[in-house]
Amino acid sequence: NNAGVFRTVPVMETTEEIWDEQLDLNLKGYFFMVKTLVPHFLENGGGKVVNISSIAGTGAFPNCPGYCASKGGVVNMTRALAAELGKEKINVNSIAPGNVATPLNAHLRGPGNEEYMQLMKTFTPTGIDFINPEDMTGTAVFLATEDSRMIHGETVIVDAGWSVW
Repeated sequence: NNAGVFRTVPVMETTEEIWDEQLDLNLKGYFFMVKTLVPHFLENGGGKVVNISSIAGTGAFPNCPGYCASKGGVVNMTRALAAELGKEKINVNSIAPGNVATPLNAHLRGPGNEEYMQLMKTFTPTGIDFINPEDMTGTAVFLATEDSRMIHGETVIVDAGWSVW
């Protein structure tokens, strides 16, 4: 379950439209996707849901209250759904990545942003500025397999160590 929109907007500039856009896509969409899948999982004796949250859902960052609220909602919704659906052999977990290199933030990583990129490297003990989407693959595959059958409602952080500080 992966969709999202990120807006860097201070609280006093956050309009209802910006707030709704982030909550609708980042949280509401996840819920209704899971709701759509549950009947299929029930018919098949169980299933796996892997939501993609963010370290903004396990921590807090300035100037993005809507994003933090929506991704924090994904973390807690994951737990609530796991509590409700676990008895049906439906595992619900999430992954909370740090900064992920995507086409949406390519402009931040391009020429002219060397100072920004150096700053980003100081945020992780590993010196990594952005993780790649592929860096989450192993975690997602594990959570989608039978090997994770005893893991319910957890959020696995994949952020190159950003959140240890």
